[in-house]
Formats: sequence, structure tokens, C-alpha cells
Amino acid sequence: MNVRILVLASVVLAASAAAYPTPLATPIIPSGIPTLAVSSTTFTNGGTIPGANVTVGCGTGAANISPQLSWTAGPPGTASYTIHLFDTDAPTGIGFNHWVVFNIPASVTSLDANAATTGMPAGAIIGLNDGGTSAYRGPCPPAGDAPHHYYVTVTAVDRIFTGFGPEVTGARLEFLLSKGGKILARGQYLGLYGR
Repeated sequence: MNVRILVLASVVLAASAAAYPTPLATPIIPSGIPTLAVSSTTFTNGGTIPGANVTVGCGTGAANISPQLSWTAGPPGTASYTIHLFDTDAPTGIGFNHWVVFNIPASVTSLDANAATTGMPAGAIIGLNDGGTSAYRGPCPPAGDAPHHYYVTVTAVDRIFTGFGPEVTGARLEFLLSKGGKILARGQYLGLYGR
């Protein structure tokens, strides 16, 4: 009986892996909108994310510190910015949101390193990451995986989001934006991390 269960579990896992290929496509930047130039003093674009920025227990020097980020100002009409840190290689079939931030004031175009812990700009809200906490959750790919791709996407939007707070997920935020708001500009920055 136990052998049958083991075989069935193996078949289900193999089917699941085939049904959810990774990596996912790069997060979308709609055509025809201005590009925000995103930068960081923490790591280079396309470079390796330092150990201090990964989840505790997932690498040497891991301290779960959010990276420093800067971006160019959005176009006229920008009311706020959102930030997503998203792993397209997570073995979930749907990626993994590591950091979701919204309602960053239009006057703010940078975040200090560790801002997620030491203090976000007034009005900014950290939403739920896919680990289920309203916090920054640094990279933590499965041991032995090739480096995962972590996209930082900064979006200039035409509104301040109301009616919800830190319980909102990245997927819900994007859905609400597509239904009732407007993406005015967007930019991306890529970090890699494997262990």
C-alpha cells in the first residue's frame, strides 16, 4: 500500500512540474509608455544580489535587508509609485513576489537600503509578499538551483490607492491598477541570486 502511494505521489509531482514550467516571462512593460530609469547602489543591473539582501538562512551574510533603489521621476500626472520584487524562476508556476510596495509619494524617487525595516516614506505601504507577510522577503531560491532572476519593477501610476492596506497582494494590486488606474511609466532592474 505504501509503495502505491509513493508511486502515485511521484506521478503527481512529475505532472505538476511539467504543468508549471519556469522561468516565467519577464514582468510586462506596456508598449507606448515612458521608461523609468531604475538603478541601485546595492547591486548592478544584471548582477548578483549581495548576501545581506537575501533571506536569513539562505546564504552567507544573509540579513534580509531591502536594497537601495532609485528611479527617474514619472511624467506629469504621476500620483504615486509601486515597487515589485518578483522571482520569475520560483518553482511555483506563478513566480514569487518578494516585495510589494505601493503609494510611494510622487515626490520620492529613491529608497535607502533597509528602508523596509527602518522606515518607508510617509504614506507608502508594504503589501503582502508571497510568503504571507507585509514585509521585504529577500531571495531564497532552492539550494542547487541556477541563479534566479529577480526583477525590481517600479511603476508610476495616476492614483493613490485607497480602500485597502498591507493585506493587499501584488497580483491584486496589479489587477486593481489594470481595472481602475493607469500605468504612466515603468522601469525594471534585474538582480540574480543562486545558492
